[in-house]
Amino acid sequence: MPRFYRSSLVWGLLFFSSSLSPLLSGQGETSLWPDKQELQSRLWQHRRIVYLYPDQGKTAALYEQRLGQMRRGRYIRTTAIPVSAADSLPANTPISLVGRPGNNPLLQRLLPALPFDMSRDSFSINGHTYANRGDRLLLRMPNPLRPGQWLQIITGNSDQAILAEFQPGRRSPELIADYTIRRGQELLAYGFLTQPRPSAPWVISKNREINLLHSLRRISADSIFIVDYIGRSPDREKIRAFLARQKQLVEEQCATLQIDAEQRRRFLPIRLKLYESSESKTIATRNSRLSHWQTGSSVVHIVFSENAVGADYTAIAEYITWHFAGEVPNPLLLRGAGVLFSDAWGGKGYPVWAGMFFHNAIFPPFELIFAPAERRISRYISEVQAATLLQLVLFHYSPQELKKFLRQTPARLDAATFPRYFSPKLIQQWRTWSRAMLPRPQPERAPTVWQFARGFCFAHEGYAVYNGYMGSTAEAALQRLQELNVNAISITPFGFLREKNRPVPIGLSTGAGSENDESLIVAIARARRKNMRIMMKPHLWVSHSSWPGDIAMNNAQDWQRFFVYYSDWIMHYAILAEMLQTESFSIGVELARTTIGHEQEWRELIGRIRKIYHGKLLYSANWGEEFENITFWDALDAISVNSYYPLSDNPNASDAELLAGARKVAKRIGAVSKKYQKPVLLTETGYASRPAPWVEPHRDGRGQPVDEQAQMRAYDAFFRAFYRQPWLAGLYLWKWPTVLESGGGSHSGFTPNGKLAENVVKKWYAKISGE
Repeated sequence: MPRFYRSSLVWGLLFFSSSLSPLLSGQGETSLWPDKQELQSRLWQHRRIVYLYPDQGKTAALYEQRLGQMRRGRYIRTTAIPVSAADSLPANTPISLVGRPGNNPLLQRLLPALPFDMSRDSFSINGHTYANRGDRLLLRMPNPLRPGQWLQIITGNSDQAILAEFQPGRRSPELIADYTIRRGQELLAYGFLTQPRPSAPWVISKNREINLLHSLRRISADSIFIVDYIGRSPDREKIRAFLARQKQLVEEQCATLQIDAEQRRRFLPIRLKLYESSESKTIATRNSRLSHWQTGSSVVHIVFSENAVGADYTAIAEYITWHFAGEVPNPLLLRGAGVLFSDAWGGKGYPVWAGMFFHNAIFPPFELIFAPAERRISRYISEVQAATLLQLVLFHYSPQELKKFLRQTPARLDAATFPRYFSPKLIQQWRTWSRAMLPRPQPERAPTVWQFARGFCFAHEGYAVYNGYMGSTAEAALQRLQELNVNAISITPFGFLREKNRPVPIGLSTGAGSENDESLIVAIARARRKNMRIMMKPHLWVSHSSWPGDIAMNNAQDWQRFFVYYSDWIMHYAILAEMLQTESFSIGVELARTTIGHEQEWRELIGRIRKIYHGKLLYSANWGEEFENITFWDALDAISVNSYYPLSDNPNASDAELLAGARKVAKRIGAVSKKYQKPVLLTETGYASRPAPWVEPHRDGRGQPVDEQAQMRAYDAFFRAFYRQPWLAGLYLWKWPTVLESGGGSHSGFTPNGKLAENVVKKWYAKISGE
């Protein structure tokens, strides 16, 4: 045991009972420890974190300055006060102790009860010691002496290391998982705490730590690659096969570009960093791409996974292209080169996609991708289109002309400068070449037979990467779904619309911790390994707490622009769904005021999507008026509804009343199926664990008392009424979280995870599965 820690422990044991701040003392406090959901709920009850910083010593003024510059939280209010003022805070106030044991007395007093050791020059956690002066530790857990209190620790081997966490303008310290270790701005490790049993103290989960420092190992080094691997023991045979393929692609690209041996020595060998998982790469680099390279860097980062096949050479191709040309100012041309020289891009290979886009008139005018004013064209379209142009220049002219084109095209173009670099002659040559050279593939149609979907809406519940679609917690969540006899999930990326009554381009989910494309790829691959079928169901998120059903334009011109922007957005995910071969794709969700009265626009959109997507097309209508009045169901493969019809308006309804109400709902939905002679999918349905959820099933239980019994009764009535309905092709219950801590007995929301209703779902899905 380190000397400083041992003396601190002795000091702490002697004085805990008499000298602790009332803020930290456990007087009158239960000894039962909350689970993670309960602890987070207590933070949200307070909606406040108070940072307690050192106010003694040489660095006191720096602490005050840095914490004073911290941006205030959007949802959780943050304030910073000297640690000497801690006694003024009410008990159970969520606090963050900042500093070292030598200058923050509250931290020193707590240290013996915390799950890490600390000396004057280092700290140790989960069997690893960190002795660099730049190392710091962030930890979040219940206060060991007052378990009902939310506690965060920010400490390190020097005050400078701690202060580096508080960069001017940053909203708050970035803690990944339950503890995070950084050196400067470099992530070293992150890990988790766990409860051995309910209400027990939290302890280190020894096998769940992701350690980027201690798991880094040199795999190989030769004239082409210097390879480092980050993760557990790699499969050496798979790595050898992977590197052999990458080297072959390097040789082919260099030969195509006529790069001689002397030129190659200027940029080879390439340093490769291979990551065991998308999670570790994204958290370490804050870049979610399956492979990426930063201009000016000598390192290419790649996820070493079967999920990355087709995208695992693009960054290497960009690196070589940059050095071949000397520089490539235009980022789209550089990404286009990455596509051009990759094999199996998008699963089918770049030429197949290029042919599909060109011959089906999916490619937009070049001005829209190189000099965009407003439109947001999918990168899958723009990068492939750029690749076709580069291929034309390369093979119709020469590698030297390609180099000139890459070097001279500026980073930004507008309507005035575009013709200077993209002449009408060049564009006409591109059209002629594309018409003659690109293949004419047609997507295969899916079989018309439906396999009943015992599904859940799989919800991205965490935005720290590890707890979302991409993260390790999603694996456990999917495993639990498999145990519930689930055979299908829906995956939901979000688009973002700033205003509900004005047409504007729709943003994609691109943040590292969001429902980005790479996270969808990882989640779908995991579900596939569990023999689950996939529905991709993109959803619009409207600012100012609006519901997508409120989207409505004010005139015909605005409606026309809205559908242009919506088509740009939904086509991105239709292409991704085709790449990932999802069984079904929902072209919209609850856009109630855009569907009624706009039949022709939706029919045109359906026709456009069918040119590139092979699976079953759906539209997830809102229950009631929209669902019962849509007139383009015949153009889709099934009728789909997000069904939140009330089962009863009586808060005290009996089981018999609930069953009767559920049967009326089934009859109402069945009537639409009969009218169009198509099967029905319930793309969402469910009930929150709150009192009388059957009265207004669409309402969440946030802020309401928990009533697991009511949720269970509503689910049971639903299954009894819908069981063996001949028109029902499947259902997706709302919802199942990517992190299993979201749910349980203290949770009043929709998920049945860890609640009485979970057993009802398991029973009925087993019954359906056995037929």
